[in-house]
Amino acid sequence: MSEPKRDNEWITPAWLMDLVRVLARPHAITLDPFPAAGSHVRPRWKMRNGLGRASWAQLAAGGLVWVNPPYSRDMLGPCVARAIAEAELGAHVLLLVPSSTDTGWFHATHAAADQMCFLRGRVKFEGRADFGPLFPSVLIHFAGERGKYADRNKRAFAAVFAERGIVVTLGA
Repeated sequence: MSEPKRDNEWITPAWLMDLVRVLARPHAITLDPFPAAGSHVRPRWKMRNGLGRASWAQLAAGGLVWVNPPYSRDMLGPCVARAIAEAELGAHVLLLVPSSTDTGWFHATHAAADQMCFLRGRVKFEGRADFGPLFPSVLIHFAGERGKYADRNKRAFAAVFAERGIVVTLGA
């Protein structure tokens, strides 16, 4: 698997990171497995390449894992698969990805995720003044270990992102 390339990074805008921080309360964004240069994330932990062996769930220790992965075809699928695997281990994970509903990785997230928010309009990523995205974006939420914290995380996700797009709760 290749390393993420700097021209493959889409820096999340500050307004969206502010909302993600609200979702992360009372904890924090504790892990960014694919940090971009100039990012607004400021997690407790960063990884050079989130596809390595370190456990996201252990590093996050109850906090939120924020994932805005590299969007190239060779990286996006493996990044999403890793997010699903870590969520199955109990990690609270929030993904920002293209709304590519025709892909296998999207269908895999739909089967595993707790919620999605199809963002209204196109996210204006920072550092991309030369062109905007050719795709809409979706936030995919894995609420973490089942129980009261997962329920709180689901309520918080719906409350935080309802005004920014269509929030869909999946599964039971």
